[in-house]
Amino acid sequence: MGQGPNLYMWLSVVFVALASLASYGAAQSAPTTDAAALLVFPFCVCEDYRCATGPYRLKYSRRTATATQVSLCFRLRNVGCDPNNVCCQLITQNLAKLEISVDKVCQSQFIRAEVNGVTRTTYFDDEFATGKIRITALNMNATRADNAEVCLIMRPTGCNTMQSLCQEHDGSCRYATFESSQ
Repeated sequence: MGQGPNLYMWLSVVFVALASLASYGAAQSAPTTDAAALLVFPFCVCEDYRCATGPYRLKYSRRTATATQVSLCFRLRNVGCDPNNVCCQLITQNLAKLEISVDKVCQSQFIRAEVNGVTRTTYFDDEFATGKIRITALNMNATRADNAEVCLIMRPTGCNTMQSLCQEHDGSCRYATFESSQ
């Protein structure tokens, strides 16, 4: 696996009701109100912002380019979490969605997302302060999610590196994982 910038865990969300915060690097304090939570990525309200609740980490693994597209790929790793925690239990059983915070200007450069080489249902949201790529209908348990390859397929001009794609412009992206028991 190639060396490259880490895509770090910012917020692992158990869809609608439960969530956690985990990060490689400095963690942001949890929003103090529901309204404040809606102003920061992933732009939803969570009940659990503890770092150790989310079992998944996403790490940048490779960049490949052709004349028509650039693939920015990551490996999803199951690093585990406290099995007694309800948030951990739910997202370990059903990882349903992955969201990645990106620069809004990249919307026209985004082509699609693939998981393990299969094109997935994807949306590029630009209605918030930052853009975000939503990869939905994952339907993976912890075993299937571990070591899965997630690739963002971009046009070869602009937004074709981690530094230009990610909102932070330092080669690291925030991301959130969601379950869907609701």
